[in-house]
Amino acid sequence: MEDLQTADINLPPEYITKHLKKIVKEFEDYKAQIDKELDLINKANKFIFDAYNFDSSGESHVLISSLTEADKRLMNRLSKKFSYENFLQIIGDKIYNRQQVYYSVLKDEPRIYQAIKTFIYLDSSLHFIQEIDKKDFIHGSFIIASVLDDIRYKLILLFEDVLNHEITLDKVSLEDLVKNAIIIYYSYILDRPQTTISYSQLIGFTIEVREFITEYLNIFNPDLGSIRRYKEGDIPSDNLLFIHKLKRNLPSENIDIIIGIRFGGIELPYIVKHFVYPKAKILLKKISNYSDKGSDKLEINFSDFKNKNILIVDDGITTGRTLQSLISILKNKCNNIYFACLYYSGAKRIKQMQMELHGGVNLEQLKKCCVLKESSYTTSSNKTSYTNRKGKFDKTKAKVEAKTELGQTLFDIEIPAVNPKPKDLNTKKVFIACSLSYISESYDYLIYIRNKFQLHPDYEIVDDWLVNRIEKDGNNHTYKEIAGRNFLHDAIKDIDRSHIVALFCPGPSAYISSLFVISAMKKKEIYIFYRRIDDIKDFKISENVKQIQIKQMKTNFIL
Repeated sequence: MEDLQTADINLPPEYITKHLKKIVKEFEDYKAQIDKELDLINKANKFIFDAYNFDSSGESHVLISSLTEADKRLMNRLSKKFSYENFLQIIGDKIYNRQQVYYSVLKDEPRIYQAIKTFIYLDSSLHFIQEIDKKDFIHGSFIIASVLDDIRYKLILLFEDVLNHEITLDKVSLEDLVKNAIIIYYSYILDRPQTTISYSQLIGFTIEVREFITEYLNIFNPDLGSIRRYKEGDIPSDNLLFIHKLKRNLPSENIDIIIGIRFGGIELPYIVKHFVYPKAKILLKKISNYSDKGSDKLEINFSDFKNKNILIVDDGITTGRTLQSLISILKNKCNNIYFACLYYSGAKRIKQMQMELHGGVNLEQLKKCCVLKESSYTTSSNKTSYTNRKGKFDKTKAKVEAKTELGQTLFDIEIPAVNPKPKDLNTKKVFIACSLSYISESYDYLIYIRNKFQLHPDYEIVDDWLVNRIEKDGNNHTYKEIAGRNFLHDAIKDIDRSHIVALFCPGPSAYISSLFVISAMKKKEIYIFYRRIDDIKDFKISENVKQIQIKQMKTNFIL
């Protein structure tokens, strides 16, 4: 790696067109060089792929027959916790992670719906980790690795959302959570959990993240822009190979500051700091340089850069314009500037490099940097779009977009319903909600609340799930989802058509916190049944909200 302060990283579109044959040849030579280096790195890190079998989108799989008894127990519990959606998928003799729960935020969804799913799935993953017995917190568990991956991913999405919309949360504390989530996951798949976090610390971490979810929900603004649904540079094996290559190409000087380019490079600084430069300071900067956008305002205190060595990291480079902008800003204000990225765009992206105000990266300068490999972007069909003829931007996103199938749990219910007297059109409609985490242990309380409303002539349950979707096995009651039902969408519809929303909250729950926010926004009458006041201390209590402590329910719950 070499200093880039005097580098011309970006070649203008007209240069690309004028020297097309030369550029194509340079790309071919560069690809041969990069592929050769990558082959050596792959061989040196074969254990990463053998253990988790990552593919080009970051999805991992293992043979079902290779699962330990502990993993089988964990898989069974995880399947129950996400019975309403696919967290894992079994195909033939293999089990795959990163299904639709991982990619829960969908395009063109209302922000409130995106947030609910993100918070609920994240909270479920956290609660799952909290429930793991210490003896089951073992090395090399496919299930634990998958859950830690999901926690890391969703925290990154939410962190970018907070930064992008300048949401008034404690960003320093949130960044610490994000950093810890990233390091916990990567250390775990490298079989090094003991060097970074103990079992008790992991539990403490999950509690802190659950508290963050509650704080986020209480200032949630549904009118802001969409939550990002996909993060480039999200292939764990590539990130670890990148670290390996970076170590082999380190500059002679120590790095003082690591700048991560949001959004694709938001994760890399933490990995680089943890595994390579532990004393470096991290800065995350959002800077865009494309045909319809000028550079975003980049606020930097240049006194922090004096006599410092800077490493800029990003998920990829195509035109080099973003990097060129940063170099021009930092030029002569620091000691040395270096650049490292996961992917570069090769000859197949030349059509985009010829687009007005774009251009292509100068390969002679890119050779001074640390680059892992060529990106998986598909060839575009024309010079006006980044998508191919089928409208796909790249192969990874195409695969992500395909994860839309709902869970397929089928079951029969034979629990008899209590038949109240016929209701009339003037009865108040009631929706009862409880997190799946608490249904089994709290069934008797829930059915008491249900019967209190349903047997009263003035009230009617809008969704009698406590009867219709509860399965009894001995003394245990478990919730079973209907195949194809979108439970979050239905919950919002149930709130819309209800006069009263009864929220059963015997412990922290992102689901209940989300429904409270929605119910309050829609000005519904709300009953909150709680165990500890700390679990609802952040709810914005108003005169329209009735609080009933569960242990006093039979005396205080009067209709």
